[in-house]
Amino acid sequence: MAGRSAASGRHVLQIEVFRGVDLNNAPSNVDPSRSPDAPNMIRGVMGKVRKRQGYYLDEGWRLRAYIYGVYSINGIRAVHAGANLIWGTPDAQHSIGGMARTRSRGRTLGGRLCIIDGQRLLFFDGISAVTADSAAYIPTLMVSRLPNGGGTVLEPLNLLGRRWREQFLGDGSSKTYELTAKGLAQDEVWVETLNSNGEWTPVPASDFTVDRANGTVTFVTAPPAPPISGHDNVRITAAKDRPENLRKIMGCTIMELYGVGGSPDRLFLSGNPEYPGMDFYSEMGDPTYFGDTWYSDIGQGGAEIVGYSVVGDALATHTRVKDGKGGIIVRSGILSDGHAAFPVVNTLSGEAAVAPDCFATLGKEPFFLTERGVYSITAEELTGERYSQQRSFYIAPALQAERNPQNACAVVWKDFYVLSLNGKLYLLDSMQKAYQSAEPHSSHQYECYVWTGVDARVMWVEDGQLCFGTSNGRIYRFYEDVQNPASYNDDGAAISARWDTPELSGQAFFRNKTFRNVAVRLQPSPVTSVSILVQRKGLWHTVSETNRKFQYLDWSFTDFRSFSCSADRTPKLMNQRIRVRKTDKSRFRLHNSGLNESFGIDSLALEYSEGGVYK
Repeated sequence: MAGRSAASGRHVLQIEVFRGVDLNNAPSNVDPSRSPDAPNMIRGVMGKVRKRQGYYLDEGWRLRAYIYGVYSINGIRAVHAGANLIWGTPDAQHSIGGMARTRSRGRTLGGRLCIIDGQRLLFFDGISAVTADSAAYIPTLMVSRLPNGGGTVLEPLNLLGRRWREQFLGDGSSKTYELTAKGLAQDEVWVETLNSNGEWTPVPASDFTVDRANGTVTFVTAPPAPPISGHDNVRITAAKDRPENLRKIMGCTIMELYGVGGSPDRLFLSGNPEYPGMDFYSEMGDPTYFGDTWYSDIGQGGAEIVGYSVVGDALATHTRVKDGKGGIIVRSGILSDGHAAFPVVNTLSGEAAVAPDCFATLGKEPFFLTERGVYSITAEELTGERYSQQRSFYIAPALQAERNPQNACAVVWKDFYVLSLNGKLYLLDSMQKAYQSAEPHSSHQYECYVWTGVDARVMWVEDGQLCFGTSNGRIYRFYEDVQNPASYNDDGAAISARWDTPELSGQAFFRNKTFRNVAVRLQPSPVTSVSILVQRKGLWHTVSETNRKFQYLDWSFTDFRSFSCSADRTPKLMNQRIRVRKTDKSRFRLHNSGLNESFGIDSLALEYSEGGVYK
């Protein structure tokens, strides 16, 4: 922006750098490079803004049910719609029912897509879906156990499963073998013995009996002594109903990948309302095994876990208490005596995260939503006592005014953190940072944009495209081709986009101004237009409408309702004489609401003169 005197005592205000919106400052205090109101605009090339692309219906995926989550693995899409998980292609769809009618979350581990919904944990491999309890790993609980007890603990019980194994060192004479648990379930008990080749072979059910109440197996003939001295030679697999164990996992609603040294190789689950301050983690690379000793209880003072951020090699667990205060429990993943451990290394206080679906990492910064806006934490803050890195200064008031922030969701798309809430998208642009001071490590804010008319209940990125699902079972994709005018509609409806200037008070705010000329340079397009409005005494008035001057001829996109013969594809300039008299301040608006019309702003200049004191 440049302001200078022109001939005959006139002044020129020129804006050639356009950043984002500023909804935090009053219109009179907004920098001319930002706008106090600019719905449906986005950064084009650096320093310029344009109308956003629209979205189109993904044909074939009209599911007629609220979409709670969309995932993909091996190129196959899986949609959680209503009480079903649906996958395949539009022409050949498969499904599994019994899902909760609430938002689900998914991560991929061990070649499986893991989906949790607060009711159960599902595994999907692109071909079929199964419940986690039906695919649970069977751990070997005891080894070197004598027929009448003792032995060495090898693996913990699996919270997902009812079955476990025990290995015995037979003595050649004992017929009765005692398990570590009584009250066995009615499931078949599997018994195996070790042969001389070192292989486990099944024992026919006619060769033993099971006392389920006492947890014992009695052989008709005592198994012989081990064929290999000192090696276990009897293996028994049994089942016991432990519904409280399975409920710990199936009731979870939050998941993240984290492991020793920060590797994303274990599944962390939390968000179970019965255990709000606890989380549970899986075996490395295996989501079918959650040991009953593999958990952490970090819910101090009744705090509940809201979500996770992975910062470097640390796991930052966000907690929240009933009064709205929050904290972050910082853990590290280490090996202790050959086993994974996740000790707490620090506790931070600050703004509480409020939305489980708004945790996403943009570049190297993990973002999350609080009641005051979007925050992030840095590696440097993990060693302190507090965190305070707000990143959404320019849109904070709008976010604070939104209802039900806990329902927000967010994704990282290209250079943007995109947050959806109540029919709007809020975008933070990682390519444009505004530093609050000149200090080398000063805090920074991101330039922001606001899109309206997007009912995104869930969002995801697929093949580089921003996609979203709606409450009525439809899936939409945002257009990618910036040059194609057909990209500028929302499922056939026109997009209304505009860029407002701040309140312009001239060289002396207390003097009368007369605005005499407005000059606009737009990015050219086969189809584009602009309406120029001015605000005087709180009311908006149209001063100019034009389109053909900014267009060029392209037979691929010809619209004979608005035809141009120009072959010039460089930015086009329009000067418009206006007369806005006796005002202390004015705002100007560049507006486009044409169907299938692009709209990119390159430069704006206003010529005005100042007179006597405004009265």
